Amino acid sequence: QELDEYVITSEIRKNMGTFFEAYVKSLEQPTDQMGVWISGFFGSGKSHFLKILSYLIDSQKTVKGRRPISFIEGKFEENDETLALIKRASEQPNQVALFNIESKAEADSVNSKSAVVKVFNKVLNELRGFSGANAWIAEMEETLANNGQYEQFKTAFERIADLDWVEGREEIFYNEDSVIEALSEVTEMTIESARHFIESGEANYEISDESFAKKVKRYVDQQPDNYHLAFLADEMGQYIADNGQLMLDLQMVVE
Repeated sequence: QELDEYVITSEIRKNMGTFFEAYVKSLEQPTDQMGVWISGFFGSGKSHFLKILSYLIDSQKTVKGRRPISFIEGKFEENDETLALIKRASEQPNQVALFNIESKAEADSVNSKSAVVKVFNKVLNELRGFSGANAWIAEMEETLANNGQYEQFKTAFERIADLDWVEGREEIFYNEDSVIEALSEVTEMTIESARHFIESGEANYEISDESFAKKVKRYVDQQPDNYHLAFLADEMGQYIADNGQLMLDLQMVVE
C-alpha cells in the first residue's frame, strides 16, 4: 500500500533520477564518492523518500510476492530514463540497511569521538544476525563464522546451557561459563584460553573507521559477484546537529 500510494511528483522524479544516475554509475565504475545527503525542510518527506529508495535498491525485498519496482513503474512514462536507471539498479545483488540513527545510537554516544562508526557497526552486526547490543560478542561471532564454527558453537551452547544462543547472549555474564565451555569444545581451545578470549574481548574491543571499513570489505567479499551493500541512515542531520566531531566521524566512515 505504501508503494502503491506513493505519489511521484516531478520533483521526486528529478531527485530519483539524480540518485539512481549516480548509483548506477558506481555499479559500472567503482568510486570512492559513495555518500549521498538528502536535504530538505522539516516535514518535506525526506524520511519517506529514503524509505522508498530502500525498497527500490534492495534486490532481496519482495512485497506481497512482488518486486517493489512493480508498484511504481506504472507511474513513469514507458521510456523514462529514471525508470530505466531504477530497473538497472534493482537488477544488481543489492542489500540495504535502513535505520534511524537516533534510535540505534546509545543515549550518551554523541559525546564519543567514534559515535557514528559505532552505530554503523551495530547495524552491520544486526544485519548479519550477530549481537547488536554487545559489539565484542558480535566480534566473537564473526570470528567463529569466518572460521566456519559459528553454527557448531550455537549448537554446543544450546546443548550446554539449555538455552537458545540469541537469548543467551543477551545475558552473557549469567551464561559466561556455558559460552566458555562451548568455545573450548568447538575451537579446541583450553578452558583457560577460552576464558581469556572472552575476558580480553570484552575489555579491549574497539572499533575504528579503518577497522570498520575492513570489516565491511570482508563481508562484501564473501557475497556474490557485483554485490553492493547500502547503509541508509535516517535523521542524520538531526543527530549530528552542530556537533563538528560527529560530522567528522561521519566523513571518516564514508571515506
